Formats: sequence, structure tokens, C-alpha cells
Amino acid sequence: MSRVRWCCPDTGAESDTFGELVRVVRLSRGISQTALASRLKVSQPVVSRWESGRCNPHPETVSRIGASLGVTFTMSAERASSTERVAS
Repeated sequence: MSRVRWCCPDTGAESDTFGELVRVVRLSRGISQTALASRLKVSQPVVSRWESGRCNPHPETVSRIGASLGVTFTMSAERASSTERVAS
């Protein structure tokens, strides 16, 4: 079994969820949810839902989010260890 890991090579930030990574990068850039929403032409509650993991952006939107923050995002699959598989 594998799990997804999101990374931002530009900042070195990593997370198990895309939303958490967006939040970390956004805050490190000093950008509010409202400002990011404005750049992306979405509402602030949409950004909040992405960051909280309640919904995920469309794959094309992921690159727009990265461009708005001046970074790139990558996703990798990591193989879970046997202890993680048992605990799941």
C-alpha cells in the first residue's frame, strides 16, 4: 500500500495533504486566504475548504495555486511500512 506525499521543492515544505501544504506556503509568503482567493478568482471560503481538507482543487487549479504563490507543487507516492499497513 502506498500513501501520497505533497512537496514544495521551492520551499522544502512537505505534507500528507495538499491543503496543509498550501497553508504552510501561503503563510510563509505572508499572503492571506482572501488575497490568495482574489488572485485565483475564487472566494475565501473555497481557499479555506482546500486548506482544511474538506475539498480538493481541480488538478489544473493546483498549478494555478502554485503560480499564484510563486512555487511548484509535486506529489509522490511512498510505500507504507508493514507497521503502517497493520495500523491502518
